[in-house]
Amino acid sequence: MTGATGNVRPPTTDGHWAEFTAIEGQAFAATPEDTARYVAAVRPSAIARFAFEGNRVVGGALAFTCEQHIGGRLVPSGAVASVCVAPEHRGKGLGRSVMRALVDAMTGEGLALSPLWPSSLAFYRGLGWELAGHVNQFTVPAGALRGLPAAGDPVPDPSLDEIRALRSSLATRWSGPIERPEWWWTWRLPKPPDDRTYRYGWREDGALTGFVAYRQRTAADRPWGFDIWVSDFWAATSGALNGLAGLLGSDAPLSPKIRFDYGALPGVPDLVWRLPELDLETSGTNGWMLRVLDPAAALELCGWPEHIDGRIAIEVAGVDQPATRLVAEIANGRADVSPGTRRGVRIEAGAFAAWYSGALRATRAATLGLASGSQSDLAMMDALTADRRPWLPDMF
Repeated sequence: MTGATGNVRPPTTDGHWAEFTAIEGQAFAATPEDTARYVAAVRPSAIARFAFEGNRVVGGALAFTCEQHIGGRLVPSGAVASVCVAPEHRGKGLGRSVMRALVDAMTGEGLALSPLWPSSLAFYRGLGWELAGHVNQFTVPAGALRGLPAAGDPVPDPSLDEIRALRSSLATRWSGPIERPEWWWTWRLPKPPDDRTYRYGWREDGALTGFVAYRQRTAADRPWGFDIWVSDFWAATSGALNGLAGLLGSDAPLSPKIRFDYGALPGVPDLVWRLPELDLETSGTNGWMLRVLDPAAALELCGWPEHIDGRIAIEVAGVDQPATRLVAEIANGRADVSPGTRRGVRIEAGAFAAWYSGALRATRAATLGLASGSQSDLAMMDALTADRRPWLPDMF
C-alpha cells in the first residue's frame, strides 16, 4: 500500500523494529526502557504494519491477537495499539494508510473484531471504529473500605493459573474483556522501580474467589506516605469483595485515598453497595472503541440470549468497501448467518459495532440517523443485546 510519503508494509528486520520503538516511545511519552520492554513483549504475537520512507520507518501500528468476551463466548480479535507517526511526517495521511493496511491484515488472519483505545475519536470513526463503552477512574477514601466483614483469607501472589481461571470465569458476565495473552502478565509485572507492584488473592474454603493488583507510588500531593493505584479488582463473592477492599483500606494512615485506574472497575462497581456514604468519586473518563471486521463471523461466534428465537436481516454499511447484507437465524443462544438479499435493518458500520457491544440500542441508532428499519426489526435487535454490559478492563 502506498502512503503519502512512502509505502506501508510489514517489518522485516530488527532495525525496523528499533526505529518503530523509538517513534512509539516519543509518541506516548514513555521512557526508552519501558517502550523497549513493551515492544519486545508484544512483538512475537503482533500483526504489524509500518510506514516507510525509503527503507526508514516513519510510523506504524500493531494489533495483537487475542479473544474477546462477547455474550458469554470468546470472539477472535485484533487489539490495536501503538499507532504512531514520527512528528516530521504527521499530517500527510500516513496514519490512515497504516490503519487501512492493518485492517486488511487482521481480516486476512480471520479476526472478527478489533478493539482499541483512541487518541482521536474522529480519526478512528472515519475508519469504521465506534465507541463501544466507557471506563472511569475512581477514588475512594481508604477509611471507607476498612472493617467490612469478610469470610476467607488474603493470599499474597496467588498462582497465575488460578488468577487466569477466575478472571476468565468472571469476564463472561461482561461484553468486552479480552483474554489476556501469555506475554501480558510478564509485561505488566514487574513495573519500573518507582512503581512497587503487588498482587493479592482472596481464598475461601480452598478456592480463589478474588484478586487485586495494585502499585504504590510516591505521594504526589503531600510530603509523606504513598498513593495506591489499583489496576485489577475481581471478586466472585461478597467475601472476596469485602476482604480485598479491606486489604486496600488497611494502608489508610499512609495512603488516605485508593485510586482505581481506568478500567479497574466497571461503570457502576459493586463497591457502591458497600460504601457507607457516596464516597466513590469519578476522577476521569475514557472510552474504548470497536470495529467489526467480519460481521457474519462476529454474529456467529458470540453468544445470544437463550430465550430469543427469531430471524433478522441486517445490512451493515461498508467502510472502504460495499455494504454487507446478512440474515441471522437466532436459536438456542447461537446465530446461523447466511448472505442476505434484502436490506432489513440498515445500520452504519460504527453503529453496528456499538450495538454489538451493547453500548447503543438499535432504536437509539435509528433516532440518531445511524440505522433504519421496521420497528419490529429494530426492537428485536434491541432485545438481542439488552443484557450486554460493556466493559473493557484492559488498557493497551
